[in-house]
Amino acid sequence: MNKHDSIIMDHNSEKIEIDILLAPIISWCWSHGIRTLFCCQGNKNGSKESDLAYIIFDSDDAVKFARAMIYPRPSLKHIFEIEGDSQVKGTWRWGFCHIGDEDYNMILRFPHEDITKIVQRLEKQS
Repeated sequence: MNKHDSIIMDHNSEKIEIDILLAPIISWCWSHGIRTLFCCQGNKNGSKESDLAYIIFDSDDAVKFARAMIYPRPSLKHIFEIEGDSQVKGTWRWGFCHIGDEDYNMILRFPHEDITKIVQRLEKQS
């Protein structure tokens, strides 16, 4: 497992370590009431599934984040698809995961290279 540069962010009176490249996305999510449970920025130029960046959301909040990405019109060229339907590099994949005692949650996996595009799109909506 690779250790990425990270920062400590305050959220709900907790100190949480976040990979530095995802910090603006996670901060945006929190400021818009979107609950995140875990994240990893992935590995640049990685070719394996494990190299993809990902964010795990409360399942209800995953929909809010998806809407922020596609409304009013997608600026990203990638296809949203259910995990397992395709292994095409460069697509965004949604899946289900289970963390501890939580209900099933949604995981969004996306190419590391899209992090900057996501940040730019969210900044336009703020």
